[in-house]
Amino acid sequence: MKKDYHVHLHGCLSPEDLFRFGKESYKTRAPYLAWYEREYEKAWERKPCGSDYFEKENGFELLKNDYLFTRTGSFSQFQACFNLIIALCPIETNRFHVQEHIIKKMNEEGLDLFEARTVIPYRFNQEETLEYLKGLSSLVKDLNEKLPMTTKLVITL
Repeated sequence: MKKDYHVHLHGCLSPEDLFRFGKESYKTRAPYLAWYEREYEKAWERKPCGSDYFEKENGFELLKNDYLFTRTGSFSQFQACFNLIIALCPIETNRFHVQEHIIKKMNEEGLDLFEARTVIPYRFNQEETLEYLKGLSSLVKDLNEKLPMTTKLVITL
């Protein structure tokens, strides 16, 4: 059996995934991209331009270079790279396209068991938290019935 434990859902996004989702949302997420750029500059002493990822011919290469944490660095540098996910793929209470993509992707990689971890954003109130948990649980239940892989949902507190 092929298993993957303790995997953070949004942490499974490849540069290709992030480019795909970002291309759909980067214009409406401009304030969050600006935040990402500021935080990245603090950590790396170089300010990226998030819209360049989607508007320039070499945008995917720029995104990949800034997003992948492949060199030795501090946690704040890692977080600055990860912030691009937060900027482009927010956790929402009623939309689970990113989570569905990730679970299906793990299934395609041949896993038998996938332990998917998620967080509840601090900005969620009680009603939003319940809506998010019900929606995500419903998605996981649905996919467990359709896919040969079993996904277990774990909430990281």
